[in-house]
Amino acid sequence: MICLKSKIDEMGIQIVDHCNLNCKGCLHFCHEGQEPYFYTPERYERDLQRLTSLVTLGGIRVYGGEPLLHTELSRIITISHNIVPDAELRLFTNGLLLRSMPETLTVVLREHNVKVIWSVYPVFDDEAFAATCKFLQTAGLAYQAERTDKFYACMRQEGDIEPEYSFARCNGRNCHVMQDGKISLCPAPMVAKIMTKFGFNNDISDGLLNIYDTALTGEQVADFLRSPHSVCRFCTAPTYFSWHQQSGDATLEDWFSNK
Repeated sequence: MICLKSKIDEMGIQIVDHCNLNCKGCLHFCHEGQEPYFYTPERYERDLQRLTSLVTLGGIRVYGGEPLLHTELSRIITISHNIVPDAELRLFTNGLLLRSMPETLTVVLREHNVKVIWSVYPVFDDEAFAATCKFLQTAGLAYQAERTDKFYACMRQEGDIEPEYSFARCNGRNCHVMQDGKISLCPAPMVAKIMTKFGFNNDISDGLLNIYDTALTGEQVADFLRSPHSVCRFCTAPTYFSWHQQSGDATLEDWFSNK
């Protein structure tokens, strides 16, 4: 009898926590001044092998922070392809470093059919946008340019939302993340270590799952990723605002919704 593994449509890999922009209200709490963190290729390879021993992955979403700040991005992409050759690979970037990518990285992205998902913030004028599009086309890279001039805040300070209600209407409940041997339903539990620096002191650690738990099964992984957790108490309807870079120090209120 063949036992099929549970399937996860896509897993996000947060390979850096820092960024070269300072977007107000960044949902990953990643800023220019954030202390650099790099998901090492060696650790990533072990983690991906472990995860795929439990579940089948349909896709891998590589992001940060700004993933092009990772000096070993080529190895991260190659490891992803070698372990999960049939998975769709997508690289999420703000695009500012695309034209300065080393040729070796360009080749790896092309050879492994990585699709570049480019958030085009207002820092790009028409000339820079056209030049970046031309670069990607000349390099033979598949890409999707998404004009982004709005951000949203969705945190509720009181943490009084019914988790099941919040989970049912959440558009981020499939934005799963893996980093350093743990997975989370959405980015929030994974970046709680950063959120605490802004004064968020609530325990949302039940939103993290240690994939090296020896008793863990693939079905338990799947159940974990399709169930609400305590972090859901802090998510409410979004309040949208115009994208802009933080002019001063960020505060926790930057992420609060008024709904």
